[in-house]
Amino acid sequence: MRARVIRLRRPIAPLVHRRAASTAFGRHPELEHKPIHEDTEINTEAGKIPVLRSPCPLDIRPLDKFSNAELLRGLLMHSVSASPPLTTTASAVIMGLEKHLEKPSLSVVKTLIDSTFYNHYCLGDTAEQISRTIDGLRQKGIAGVILSYAKEVTPAEATESTEFNDIQTWVKGNMRGIGHARPGDYIALKLSGAGISALRLLKRPDSKLNEHQELERAVHETCNAARNKGVRILIDAEQQSLQSSVDSWVMELMAKYNKPSEMRDGTPLLSNTYQAYRIVCPDLLKEHLKIAKERGFVLGIKLVRGAYRSTEPYGIWGTKEATDNCYDGILNHLLCGDSYAKEGGLYSVMIATHNRQSVELAQNMIQVTRSGLGTRPANLTSVTFAQLQGMADELSMGLIKAAAKDGSQDAPKVYKYAAFGTTRECIKYLMRRAQENVDASARSKENRDAVLQEIKHRVIRD
Repeated sequence: MRARVIRLRRPIAPLVHRRAASTAFGRHPELEHKPIHEDTEINTEAGKIPVLRSPCPLDIRPLDKFSNAELLRGLLMHSVSASPPLTTTASAVIMGLEKHLEKPSLSVVKTLIDSTFYNHYCLGDTAEQISRTIDGLRQKGIAGVILSYAKEVTPAEATESTEFNDIQTWVKGNMRGIGHARPGDYIALKLSGAGISALRLLKRPDSKLNEHQELERAVHETCNAARNKGVRILIDAEQQSLQSSVDSWVMELMAKYNKPSEMRDGTPLLSNTYQAYRIVCPDLLKEHLKIAKERGFVLGIKLVRGAYRSTEPYGIWGTKEATDNCYDGILNHLLCGDSYAKEGGLYSVMIATHNRQSVELAQNMIQVTRSGLGTRPANLTSVTFAQLQGMADELSMGLIKAAAKDGSQDAPKVYKYAAFGTTRECIKYLMRRAQENVDASARSKENRDAVLQEIKHRVIRD
C-alpha cells in the first residue's frame, strides 16, 4: 500500500484571527498564547489541567555553566542580532566577502568572522574542532547534537553536467555528519541538497524516489549508515514547491526504517519536519498519523514554526499570533491525549522552538501527565526539545536545570542543531540565522538579557 499524500485545497486568507489556528486541529477549548504562569490552569481537549510552574525560571541561573569568554561572545552576537540595522549591515558585508575569504589579504577579516559568528553558531570544520565543541555542549548537560553539513547546492549552481557529482558530494557530506555524530545524535538532511536530480523530482508533486536509481541508492546508503551507528536522521523542511514530494518520500522511508521494534529510547530513525505556519500543517499531521497506524510504522515529528515566511507569503497563517496558536494547539493534541493522536499510530515528537511560551506550555503538559493529573497518549513514544546552537541557550539550559532540580529521570532530552563545515561553506547558514534574528529581534533581546543577567551576577558576586 502506498503512502497517501494529501493536497488540500483551501482558500488563503490574507489575515487570520489570532485564535483561529488553535481550532485547526479539531474542536477544543482555545489555547491563548501567553506565559502560562499567568494562570492557574489551562484548557486542553481532555479538560482543564493545572499550571504547575514555569519550567525555565531565571532565578536558577540557566547560563552559569558558560565561560566568561562564551558569555562575552554571546553578548556581542545577541546585541547585534537585537538590532535589525546592525544585523543587515553585517550580513551584507559578510556576503560581499564570501568568495574572497580564503585570500591572504582578508585573513584578518576571516579571523574576525571565525571568532564571532562562526564559533558562536557552528561546530567547526575539522574532527578535532567538532569533537571539542560537542564535548563542551555535553558537559553543560545537552543530550546531543543535530549535525548539518553546511555545504549547499543551489538551483542556480546545479547543472546536468554536475548531476552525478552533486549526489556523491551530498552523500559524502552525510557520511561526514554520521562520522562526527555519536550514538543518539542526529544528522539533518536536506533532500534538495543532492542537486539537480533531487530538485527536478521534488518539483513534481507525484514524484517517487525510486524514479532515480542513483539518488535512491544515495538516500538508502545514508539511512543504513546512520542506523548502523545508532545515529538518527531529521529531514529538513523545504520550500512549498518541493515540500509535498518531500513528505511523500519521507513517509515511504519511514515505512521501511521506522519499525517499532527498531526504536532506540522510543525514538525512530527518521523524523520529518512539520511547519506550523503552514495552514495545512494540522491536517497533514492528522493524515500522516493515520497512515502510520495503517502501515505499522512510527511517525517521527519535528515541530517547528517555519523558515520561509519572507520568501513564501502564501499558504501560511496571516499573523504571527495565528502561527503561535497553531503551534501550541498542535502541542496540545500531541502531548495531552487528543482523539486525533489516539486514532493514529505510534509517534515521537521533537519540540523545536525558541519561543518561551511554547516551551513553558509543553513542559507544563509533560509535568501534568507525569504527575497523573493529565493523560499522556499511549502511542506517544518520546518527547525531546531542540534549539539552534548559539540561540535560546537560556531555554535549553533552563529545561536541563529544571529537570535536574525536580530529580526527573525521564525528563525530555535537549538537543542543539548546528552546522559544520568551512567558514565559506557555513556562510549561507549564518545568513539564514541572521535573517531569523532580524525577523525576531525581540527574541534576540531575550537572549541578550539572559546573558547580561548572568554577567551581572558574576560581577556582583566577585
